[in-house]
Amino acid sequence: FDTITKMREWDTTLAHPITSLPFHLRFMWSMIICALLYICLSLPVYIVATISLPFGSDPAAYPPLFNSPFSTTSVADFWTRRWHLTYRRTFGRMAHLPWLAASKVLPRRAANSVRVLAVFIASTWLHLVNLAWMPVDERHPHGKDYSMAFMFMAQPLGILFENLIVKPATQRLPGALRTT
Repeated sequence: FDTITKMREWDTTLAHPITSLPFHLRFMWSMIICALLYICLSLPVYIVATISLPFGSDPAAYPPLFNSPFSTTSVADFWTRRWHLTYRRTFGRMAHLPWLAASKVLPRRAANSVRVLAVFIASTWLHLVNLAWMPVDERHPHGKDYSMAFMFMAQPLGILFENLIVKPATQRLPGALRTT
């Protein structure tokens, strides 16, 4: 990853150096970074699984990290069945206590919304902790960029919008036109 990113002189004074590039270079570098992130995130899981499975580890403990993310049909489908499946179980368990507390005082659907919100709060926090390690100095004067936190916290709103508006509005459409 380091070799590929050093192939280009990056303007580190910009908060988003890739988005300042012309479209064709922005697209190319975005695809390169996506591919490298896929490899960097998946490889450790596959190595541990390869070592652990012959010793009797349960294969179900090593779900694929990604499951055709470009085939998603909804925001909920993306986050529950397509993206970071290894972490899904961890975040789901972390959100169990907020759901349990909410289920004692709220209707089931509202308690499930609390659980979804708790999952995205935990994920946002995890990403912010990683972001805190990024340097801010003369070469990187842009400071911290928290737009990623807004993106994560918008996901529960998207899921809520799907459940309250999109699904009811599309229920009467023929199956081929309905995606959720």
